[in-house]
Amino acid sequence: MEGNIAYHGAERIDSGVSFMKNIVFPYGIRFQEDSRMALFPAAEARIRGSRSSETLYGIFLIDSGATVSVLPAGDAELLGISLTKGIRTVVRGLGATDFFGYRHVITCLFEHVAIRLPVVFIDHPATLRILGREGLFEKYLIVFDELKHRTLFLNPKERTHINKLI
Repeated sequence: MEGNIAYHGAERIDSGVSFMKNIVFPYGIRFQEDSRMALFPAAEARIRGSRSSETLYGIFLIDSGATVSVLPAGDAELLGISLTKGIRTVVRGLGATDFFGYRHVITCLFEHVAIRLPVVFIDHPATLRILGREGLFEKYLIVFDELKHRTLFLNPKERTHINKLI
């Protein structure tokens, strides 16, 4: 998928709230088989295995419907992770399709912020790099801004502003 994605760097919004910075990611762009352009909520990140200094740059689809983050099995090898040493896990995809994978913990770097994320590496040729809720959505307040085609990773303390609106 990364061969057909255009992406522009993340924009940082400093709100002065705590140490966790707000980060704004523009939507990713991909070209479909019918040559039309499609936008999707995306985040630019570097990932690192728990025992490796190897890092891998990627554009990730942000999927609020995904419980756990998913990566292609080939990424595990690039990160120096022994795939089968993880916990064998079943991931249910669209259409109730089951995929088998191996659960590991990686470090994900968004700009200069590093967080530990559980991920499942799946050995399937169509596997996308997906950021799911577990390990991410409790650390950030995630806002999908469809009108401006961007995703905001906000400091959870920003919730007070949102609560005033609701």
